[in-house]
Amino acid sequence: MDTLPLEEIKKLPYVEVFPRDGRAIFLRSFYDHENEDWILHLEAEPGKLARVAGGETIVGSYFAARPANPEKDLEFPLGTFIAQHLSFPDVASSLEALESDFHNCSAILEKYLLISRRPKEMREGASQLAPAELEYLVIINRSLYDLLQKLSKRATALVRSSFEPHDKIMEDLPDSFARVVLDGSCRRSEQKLTHRYRLPAPLAQFYLMEAEHFQKLRDLRVAIEHHGRSLGPIFDLDEGMAVAVDEEPWSNLSIWGTQLIRGNRLGSLRAVFVYLILEALEMTTRYAKAYASCVAIPPAIGPGYRLYLRDYYSHHLVSLRATLESPWERVTESEVA
Repeated sequence: MDTLPLEEIKKLPYVEVFPRDGRAIFLRSFYDHENEDWILHLEAEPGKLARVAGGETIVGSYFAARPANPEKDLEFPLGTFIAQHLSFPDVASSLEALESDFHNCSAILEKYLLISRRPKEMREGASQLAPAELEYLVIINRSLYDLLQKLSKRATALVRSSFEPHDKIMEDLPDSFARVVLDGSCRRSEQKLTHRYRLPAPLAQFYLMEAEHFQKLRDLRVAIEHHGRSLGPIFDLDEGMAVAVDEEPWSNLSIWGTQLIRGNRLGSLRAVFVYLILEALEMTTRYAKAYASCVAIPPAIGPGYRLYLRDYYSHHLVSLRATLESPWERVTESEVA
């Protein structure tokens, strides 16, 4: 968006602080709870904002003090953090791709249920369809780490010395998450992260803590994409699709509580999908918290307003934790009780 006059920016209900430090202001829908109203302004002509009729977000993100629909609208803490505090154009440009991938994740979860919940006589090919979706999810999740890393590279480059404004506090980070956390196939220690990139302790600890899960995900993706590795057999149980939890790659996942396993050590395949998405989403939140804990950030543009994700299937993202606790897709609520 080009620079707008202050009187135009004042039309946006989610803007209370008018930044003069180079930050951009997102044009997003806003949900007004008091009046149960959706408000959306777009640039109708150069330098002029006009309110658009309707304005409700269908697929995308919006600002609000709380979700318009708690059952389907997911707060995106990293999005809130960037929109409110770090909406410098280089950083903000990395956010849209992250949002898009999470919308894809919700669609994958819907497709999984469509595959698994078909009538029994039609499920013969489910063991072929579901792994294809899982491979796609692994590839998306792996890309999410690099999208986060591009954002991190740009966000850390903003940090300057208060004594010498041209001096960067941290070394330029690479675009690749792998190049930060791994030295070949070995994980870097916190000391090496701090020494190589001059990362403050909270950011170094963030990378250190994410490295193990990232490496498992990276190895799995490489095996799938470059070596044609099979994910192993998929079992069709009455409760839902399942995998052998004592065999690789499933044995590498630290999720197998008793509620996820049935006889013969078969674990819920849906739990794998949900776990991978939940880890990716929480990883972005952990990054925002780590950055905010060690960097002096500008004031919020709209204090109290959060960024929410919404799409046709975003209810799956809202219920990730509940689904992980009870993942079997063909078990009814009455059977669980």
